[in-house]
Amino acid sequence: MNTPETTNGRQTYLAMLAAVLITVVIAVSLPVTWVDPWMAESGPFEQGSVLCYALAVAVLLFTNARRLWPYAGGLALFALRELDMDKASFFTEGVFKARQYSGDHVSLIEKALSLAILIVVLVIAFKCLQRGLPALLRGLRQLDAVSLLITTGLFLAVLAKSLDGLRRKLAPLGIEVSNFVSAKAGIIEETTELGLAAMMLAATVTVWQRERVASDYLN
Repeated sequence: MNTPETTNGRQTYLAMLAAVLITVVIAVSLPVTWVDPWMAESGPFEQGSVLCYALAVAVLLFTNARRLWPYAGGLALFALRELDMDKASFFTEGVFKARQYSGDHVSLIEKALSLAILIVVLVIAFKCLQRGLPALLRGLRQLDAVSLLITTGLFLAVLAKSLDGLRRKLAPLGIEVSNFVSAKAGIIEETTELGLAAMMLAATVTVWQRERVASDYLN
């Protein structure tokens, strides 16, 4: 049954999807020299993504910290990944690199710290899947706005990851990527990463709105 909240949620999803697609088309259509400064590290797009994640984390914790902490933690990890903290200078190789744990050139203290961080990441991922996956699949069958926003965001994450280092990935296959195509792929990557963060923020705001409506109803 469609309720006003359901209809508004789907309208939010369609608006967000349209906004992301329009942003991608505009960014790709503009000259690379115009867009590059916006896509640079610590540039407006990266800062916008981190801001969206930070707001999303705050919304979830404000809504129900005890119940929603795994999702807040997951989005916080997304923000840290956007800032490349997993490859920060204080890690010799990187948290997700096997050489970080097997190499003799990494101190035991650093290995222990990296392992602790990795365990936290795995616990958050497990909790998100354990609690969220059944609800996500159920919501997709019902075309629920939150599930649609999250799924579309994850699709954008996969797309961005596939475009990251496109030239390097295709080189072993004997496919040469021109500078122009590589630059455009980078623009799409950065734009879809911002779209991912915006989708997640919209999903958390929708969750907050539903919790507020439910609370008002119970009161």
